[in-house]
Amino acid sequence: MPGLGGHRFYFVEKVPLAFSFVFSLLFANTLLMLLLTFAGKYFLPRHGLWVFSWYDDHSILVQFRLIGNVGRDSRYISEARSLHWP
Repeated sequence: MPGLGGHRFYFVEKVPLAFSFVFSLLFANTLLMLLLTFAGKYFLPRHGLWVFSWYDDHSILVQFRLIGNVGRDSRYISEARSLHWP
């Protein structure tokens, strides 16, 4: 039954470059979010650079946009695979 298990990505040949790029950005964003949370608590001053403040306010939005791109890329990949599937 669809929707009960975890999604698995199946690729016909090799993993597309866009898919690998988005996954690496997702991984890097997760690490930055955790690092900023730790560094903001212990090392960064309260009124630091505006870049840290902006990223702290928008990091969850960036994370969900990247997750949405992963879903979008996998949909296009599955559509392309169904067109070339014998």
